[in-house]
Amino acid sequence: PCRCSGGQKFVHLHCLRRWQRSVVVGQPTHPMSWQDDSRHHRCNVCLSEFSCAPPSRQELMESFTGPKLAALVEEGCIIGAHAAFSGELEARMASMSAFTREVSSYQHWVRGVYLITQVSEDRAQEVTLPIHEQSLLEAVRGRISRPELFFDVHGQRYRLVPGGSLAGVPNQADLPDALAALTAPATLLLQPVAEYDCGEDLVCAVNLSWPAVSLSAWRRRLAEAARSAVSRSLGDVMVSHFIGGPCDDENISCCVVLGGPGRGWSIAGSLQEAFRVIATWQAGQHLVSGQPPAVLAFWGNAQWSRAQLLGETARGHWGLCQCSCEDLRCYSQPSELRARIYNRLAFAPVSEMSEEFMREALRQVADLRTEVGLAPAHAMQPAEEAGQ
Repeated sequence: PCRCSGGQKFVHLHCLRRWQRSVVVGQPTHPMSWQDDSRHHRCNVCLSEFSCAPPSRQELMESFTGPKLAALVEEGCIIGAHAAFSGELEARMASMSAFTREVSSYQHWVRGVYLITQVSEDRAQEVTLPIHEQSLLEAVRGRISRPELFFDVHGQRYRLVPGGSLAGVPNQADLPDALAALTAPATLLLQPVAEYDCGEDLVCAVNLSWPAVSLSAWRRRLAEAARSAVSRSLGDVMVSHFIGGPCDDENISCCVVLGGPGRGWSIAGSLQEAFRVIATWQAGQHLVSGQPPAVLAFWGNAQWSRAQLLGETARGHWGLCQCSCEDLRCYSQPSELRARIYNRLAFAPVSEMSEEFMREALRQVADLRTEVGLAPAHAMQPAEEAGQ
C-alpha cells in the first residue's frame, strides 16, 4: 500500500486497518478536539501516501462498537450511563471545588438516561473563510498541507480551491504560489474532501433521569401561557419539567408527549406544539384509555456527533437500547427508570478504546460471575471476537 521495499512492502489490509485503529485510541472523542492524524493517510516509514483510502472516523468508531450497537444511534433509543462511568465521574467531582463542580458538565452524565429525540444529517458544506489579520493568515497557511492543500478542522478535511481572493488563479497547481503571495485581508474557499458518511450527523438527546425540582416563576408562566394559547379545554394535563442536558438549558429543547396512538408517545418541539398534539388526539379520540396524557418538558439537551457518541460508547461510558412507552411512564421515578433499562443496555466489547477504570470494573464483574458459577458476561469478550 506504500513505497516501502523488502518484507515491509507486503502488508495485509487487515493489519493496516489495525494500525490505523490503534492511532485513534489516544485521541479525544469530541469533534472540537479531533485531529485527522497523518498516519491514517501516510506511511511513517517511507512517508508516501497509502494507495488504499483510510477508513472514516465513523467507520473507525464502529469497528470498536460493532455495527449492531452503532445501529441503535437513532431517534427513540436510550443512551444510558455505565455504573462504572458514573462512579468515576462522582469520584472526580468529589475532588473538585464547589464552583468547578457546578460549572462542569459531569453532573449531567452521572447515572444519565438519555432519550434520543433527533438525529439529523450534517453534510460538510463548502466554506468561505474570511481572514482579516496577517498573523491569522500566516497561521492558516501553516496548517495547509503541501502539495495537497488540505486543511483539517475538527476531524473534517477540506481542500483549498480557486475562489475568494484566489478566484483568478487559473488552476489548482498554481494555488501554492498564489497562497504564498497572498496578504490580509483575504478570503479563502475550502471544499470538503470526503464524501458524506454520517459520522458528523448531529445526535440530540434529553435526560429522563433529572427532574427539575423547582422552576423559576417565569418558566412556569411560560408553560401556562403555552397551554392557554392552544386551548383552555385540554383538561388536566400533567406537565413535568426536566433538566434535559448542558446545551442551551435556559430554553425548552423539546417535549415528549405521552398518551397517544401507535408507540404511545410523540416528540414536540415546544410546549405549545405539545399541547396542540394532545388537542389533536382528543379531537380524534386517539387518547389511550386509562392513561391520561402527560407532557415531559426538557430544558436544554445533550448533543453529540454520531462518531463522537460511538467513540464514548467504545470507551465504555454508555450503553444503548430501545425505548418503550412503559419506560417513559416511569418519568416520576428516576431510580425505577434506571433499573428498568440498565439490564437491557448493550455496551461495547472490551477493546483498545476501553478506559482502564472500565476494564477494572468489568474484571470485578467477571470475577464475581465466576464465583457464583455464571458464564462470563458478553462485554468481557475482545472486540474482534464479539464481532464474529
